[in-house]
Amino acid sequence: MAYLYLPQLWQSNLVTDPSCWVYRERPDTYWRTGEPFTRVELQAADWSRGEMVAFHWMEKKPFDAVVSYRDGRGNGDLLHIPVLWRGDFQKPSEIEWARHEMGDVLIEDQRWGRLLRNQSLSHDHCPGMIICSPGRVSAAMAQRNWIESWSINDGTFVSIIDAQGQVVRAMPPPTDWWEDFYLPRHGLSLEEVKDVSREVRLLMSGPYAAVNGVHSWMTLRAVDGSPGVNLERVAESVRVHSSVAGRLLRPMVEEKVLAVQGRGNGYYLDVSGRGLLADSQRVTRARTNRRWGVYAEKEGKYLHLQTRHNQGQADVIRFLRRHGFNAYPTMGVVIEYWRNGRRIRVTPDAFVVLPPGVLVAVEYERSATSEKEVREKAGKYLSLQEIGYPIPVLFITETVEAAEKLAGLRCPYLLATTLEAVREGPHGRVVFQDGVGVVGGVEEGCWWYWDENMDAPTPYVPIDLWSHVYIEDAPNAVWRLPLDQPFQRAKLD
Repeated sequence: MAYLYLPQLWQSNLVTDPSCWVYRERPDTYWRTGEPFTRVELQAADWSRGEMVAFHWMEKKPFDAVVSYRDGRGNGDLLHIPVLWRGDFQKPSEIEWARHEMGDVLIEDQRWGRLLRNQSLSHDHCPGMIICSPGRVSAAMAQRNWIESWSINDGTFVSIIDAQGQVVRAMPPPTDWWEDFYLPRHGLSLEEVKDVSREVRLLMSGPYAAVNGVHSWMTLRAVDGSPGVNLERVAESVRVHSSVAGRLLRPMVEEKVLAVQGRGNGYYLDVSGRGLLADSQRVTRARTNRRWGVYAEKEGKYLHLQTRHNQGQADVIRFLRRHGFNAYPTMGVVIEYWRNGRRIRVTPDAFVVLPPGVLVAVEYERSATSEKEVREKAGKYLSLQEIGYPIPVLFITETVEAAEKLAGLRCPYLLATTLEAVREGPHGRVVFQDGVGVVGGVEEGCWWYWDENMDAPTPYVPIDLWSHVYIEDAPNAVWRLPLDQPFQRAKLD
């Protein structure tokens, strides 16, 4: 709840005194009759000292909670904002109706009907909404679903944050639209709180205790994101010594949260682990079993085929992080579109955030080597470009020949290199001045690229070439997000 500090939800790097539109009533007289009446209008009020005064879990959907704020100066009414939780396994349809369903949860302030028409019909005066997610990638997916749904044009301002406190999407100054909300109208009283000692004891034993703690939960997430990772890869992902990682993993194996399988002693989600993941994502266990259960088959064909791929995927993430890039595994994250009865579906192996702030897909490809094979692998991303929904992608291969063939496709928004090059670097960077144009050329990288004006592909392109072009081509694109925008309570005078 500390992440729901209100001013930060809409504060950008250029805004120091966030405001909120609130009702103000002023006495006036009719200009023809001289009769007195009360004028209602919206005014921008300073909410830099806004504070959360109540948090209410909702008993029914669509919203998970309603959070209430006061402006911090003792003036004005409470500002009520609904909260949504969206995990890794989200669908666009889960967001499309959010604004429409606000009226089923919150009660509109009756003063809205007395506003001047230029304010009541303005797109500048919208209620707020908060979307929370477990990580940067799921937050970016929520932003994509929000922008591409009609709700974005349906009079709602949204702030999207992840569990690490990153503001993925800032909220324009919201309007004090609601005067109250339906059940639960007030928080639970102490008399209504049941005995929770049993639930507390559950957290201190069994599978819950095995993952209870920041590093323990990070360990579980490292395994569910890259099934088959070994001890050393888990340790580097969690950023702890291998001896510490071993102590974290031991109780998880004992409580069947994780299982050790395969020749490489890789870790996979076991029965309890798949249940914990399902509960944390608020999805059914059947949904996690369909994707992670295939690894439970002892020495099965799928396990054998995927072990090397998943370990390579984990290595890609480790190497990118070593070079200073925020990279994330993405088991279960799907990008999907339908056009003319045709489904275009990509499931990246990972994502990385690249300057100036773009979520870029990562594909680890160790088996495709022929031109036909690499064309099939890259074709889905080219299809996204053709229908107007591109996402930059980095292909990592095991051979230089495969990387060169991928570059030879001349696909927009695609770079390729080898796993060894990702490990060694350099990755380079595009040099810009005042955010406009390339003025100093580029700092050489290790990525293959072939422009239509070039006679042959080059292996010296910087990793962030396409992320900069993506921003220039589509300034409001769905995969744009801040490089680093954590919550920091403002220093107040």
